[in-house]
Amino acid sequence: MSIETREALTGAARTIETIGVQIGSVRVLIDVDPPLAARLRKRYLEFVVPHPGADVSPRMRLTSLVHGGTHGSRALAFVPRLRLEVLDDDRIRVVGDCQASLDLSAGSGVLEAGDGFTGMDSLVRLSLSLLTPADGWILFHGAAVELASGGWALLLGRSGAGKSTAARAFVSYCDEMVLARPEGGGAEAASTPYWNGRPRRAPCRVVVCLERSEAPALTTLTGCEAIRSLSAHVVRYVPRDAADRTLFERLCAVAARVPVVLVRSASGDSYPTSLGHALESSGFAPRWNAAPRLQGGLS
Repeated sequence: MSIETREALTGAARTIETIGVQIGSVRVLIDVDPPLAARLRKRYLEFVVPHPGADVSPRMRLTSLVHGGTHGSRALAFVPRLRLEVLDDDRIRVVGDCQASLDLSAGSGVLEAGDGFTGMDSLVRLSLSLLTPADGWILFHGAAVELASGGWALLLGRSGAGKSTAARAFVSYCDEMVLARPEGGGAEAASTPYWNGRPRRAPCRVVVCLERSEAPALTTLTGCEAIRSLSAHVVRYVPRDAADRTLFERLCAVAARVPVVLVRSASGDSYPTSLGHALESSGFAPRWNAAPRLQGGLS
């Protein structure tokens, strides 16, 4: 959808396109000029919905005041230095390489300055972290990997823990952020666009916390130990007391309903095979990827 607006000060006409992005159960509308819209469609691929609509709640509408799209190829490698200022329970200010604001009560956000591509991508990520808890989701720093028996294993870990390597070796649906929530007697997982994400949902059969170690080991975690390990991988950009209490309850529910294991593996060419054998030994054999996908997108 495209609309034409006229700048109040210059009188110049400006074409604005609205695209919709749906991640899990959260739908975000983005108002940007055509060059930036084209870049964002490539970024979010299958997560772009053709008719945004208003039937999915909660939702956020993001608007870019930045003209001309992005700073060329710099946007592919540019990681913005940002700081979040919490003004009150609903309003957040973004300062640094990009200047923006987000108002949860109004369901709106504005990118005022900075690189359009990275600024909007940062606002979508921030919106995702703030909106998904209302639908029962926990946003984890992790990858979603398909199991040979069906369902997914969620591979959680810090940068360098081996998520990306595993996501290339196994059939995966996202590799950086993944959603999970208690559902029935178990848990449900949903993919995100980050990196090479494809929109899917599946039962979460096991959560795997990855660590690098020269002494390979697999340990089943229970109780407080499992909850502490899971909490270390939650994507949480700003503290919100009420939401954080609910988040902790959901972490406890996931830990109680889904096996949580800690896998320590050495780095090197044998890492995927070692990890695959460790998961198979615990009853969660991953489905191997016959044609590894290339990494792409923005971290």
